[in-house]
Amino acid sequence: MKLSSILALQPLAVAASVFDTILPTTAPRKTSDPWECSTRTLASFFDVPKPTGALLDALLSFGDDLYAGCAPTATNHVGQTVCAFPAHSRWCAFATAAPATVLPAYSSYASSASVWWSKHAADAADEAESCPNAWRKAMMWFANGPEWLNDTIAFAGCYAAAQVTGESSRSSSLPGATAGAGVTTPTSASKTTTMTTTAETQTPPSKSSSAAAGTFGKSWVVIGVVVAGAGANIL
Repeated sequence: MKLSSILALQPLAVAASVFDTILPTTAPRKTSDPWECSTRTLASFFDVPKPTGALLDALLSFGDDLYAGCAPTATNHVGQTVCAFPAHSRWCAFATAAPATVLPAYSSYASSASVWWSKHAADAADEAESCPNAWRKAMMWFANGPEWLNDTIAFAGCYAAAQVTGESSRSSSLPGATAGAGVTTPTSASKTTTMTTTAETQTPPSKSSSAAAGTFGKSWVVIGVVVAGAGANIL
């Protein structure tokens, strides 16, 4: 079954194989794409919902803490040596560490990410699989495009898991009910949103310029709405 077919059924079921397709870190094996690929606007898949204002500042500051003292050992999609992406379970802690004043915006952003990814997941997998070379170029059209897409996918799962946590909490109050485990797994954010095609703009998802950009997390696996990680209800 094609990845797009899987995501059409379960848009939040993101496994390592899907990340390898939509967020590749190596050049495509094919040297050319079908001619139809030149007629598609693939950069739109990297024009995703983004946090702003105080929420963005809080996420960037939180990212600085996670990247503190990191040693670049991984490679990103443009061949740069980068810091390994912090475990998604560590990003989940933002929901409890963030100032209470930004939590409504956090919930709203995660909701937007969930809606956006549910709508685009299947098409993104299909286009990345069918047009790998054009997709790779599209990854560099917006500054930090891959990072933003990765963030969107993660926050989409975060929102879904938070809803599961909320439903489980409510259900646990009923006679005979057993609470389930809901988990959130957000990734980092970056302020840069200008168009570019240069590798130098792939800046780290934090305020600091000393840490190299994070690689794309592949340990975050969602099957339906059950996520592997640590949970926090942001709704």
